[in-house]
Amino acid sequence: MVNLRKEFINKVYFKYIRDGKSPLLQYTDKLLNYSEKKRLDVKHAVAQKYPNIIKADVEIVAMALTSQCNLRCEGCSYGRGFMPKEHLSLDIVKETLDSMKEMGIPYISLYGGDPTMIGSSDLVEIVSYATKLGIYSNLGTNGILLTPKLMDKLYEAGLRRVFIGVYGIGEEYDKYVKQKGAFDKLEQNIAYIREKYPDVAVNLGWLLMKPTCNLQSTEAITQFIQKHSIDIYITLVHYDFPYFNNGEDEELQLFEEDLPQIKEVIEEFIRLKKAYPQIITNSLTALNSIPDWLIKKG
Repeated sequence: MVNLRKEFINKVYFKYIRDGKSPLLQYTDKLLNYSEKKRLDVKHAVAQKYPNIIKADVEIVAMALTSQCNLRCEGCSYGRGFMPKEHLSLDIVKETLDSMKEMGIPYISLYGGDPTMIGSSDLVEIVSYATKLGIYSNLGTNGILLTPKLMDKLYEAGLRRVFIGVYGIGEEYDKYVKQKGAFDKLEQNIAYIREKYPDVAVNLGWLLMKPTCNLQSTEAITQFIQKHSIDIYITLVHYDFPYFNNGEDEELQLFEEDLPQIKEVIEEFIRLKKAYPQIITNSLTALNSIPDWLIKKG
């Protein structure tokens, strides 16, 4: 039964249903998620009496290919104070993918730093190798170096899912990443993917922090995702990871006095989620918990 389920995940769910844009595929995805939830409910109920029934069942591996990054984001220390000049060799990456194949793990998330910094030929080779093994790749990137030329090669290699971190719109973004004109490059690359490869799922990771926690920024990102027909996942300014910080003067952090503003922004995201369920990938429960996460931290 487990092998059949793994085979289904590999050959059908990740390839066709999960990122489908048609109403029928979205309904099928919702139905499958509901069925899986009920299966897990029963399994965990039985596990109250027979704990050994719960086994490790890994479906996704996240792999940081490099600590190097082409940006110098205000709240990130990757490639500078944190693990400078570190990267994984192609041999290690391929050995890991081989092990994933043996274990039946169907999905790998490639990130950094920024994975585009390892060189286009190596990145394409990794995606191609994973695809040949039947493993589906997700590329986590800032998107600046994800040029049309590179995207063409990655698509041919089998890439069908991209997760892009976004830290503001326009000049707000450029200020945070400390690179003038960066947002324009990002938007051009996103527009190219959406126009040429509509079957590639593009998900934006919208960083909610002091500079973006306002209705003006919320409206700007909403207009952006509607313009390019993409969805977003709301991420939070980090407190626990060694490679993130709150800015030189804690200007990225949110405090108790910011709670009314936080709630105002979250209420708007909840309104959008209810009106357009597919546009925000966070659940309603997760959205409602954001004020506590931002203020209580830890």
